Amino acid sequence: MKEAGPAACLLGKTWGYDDKGVWVADGCSGEFQLGQPSTLAAAAPTAQTPVAAAAGQPAPLKPYVPVETWGEFDPGKGFLVGRSSAGELGISGYALARYVNQMPGESTFTDHLGNTRSVDGRNDIWPHRVMIFLKGWLS
Repeated sequence: MKEAGPAACLLGKTWGYDDKGVWVADGCSGEFQLGQPSTLAAAAPTAQTPVAAAAGQPAPLKPYVPVETWGEFDPGKGFLVGRSSAGELGISGYALARYVNQMPGESTFTDHLGNTRSVDGRNDIWPHRVMIFLKGWLS
């Protein structure tokens, strides 16, 4: 595959192939060699443009989905650790931190017995809630 457009072409994400042809998405365009080495097909940057293979083969009906991938980050869903025909594992997280500022105007106080004591104020960031989600399946 030789890229020809302004957008990056990533196998399995913005372009793919199967035994019927090539598909492109999200601005990916380029020259794809299909079948015999002398045959080239060019793709245009459209939302989901199927590119017909050489010698009049029909375009694929749906995009190619890779059987096994890993290392993909999807905002809102998390990080894909691995996917295969045996299963899938993803990890995501949620965190809530709070800033605590309880610094008094004075650094000492007098207790009920008349003793002068120091105030131990707080000025820190506290991890209120941290959750890690592992999600997936096994067959």
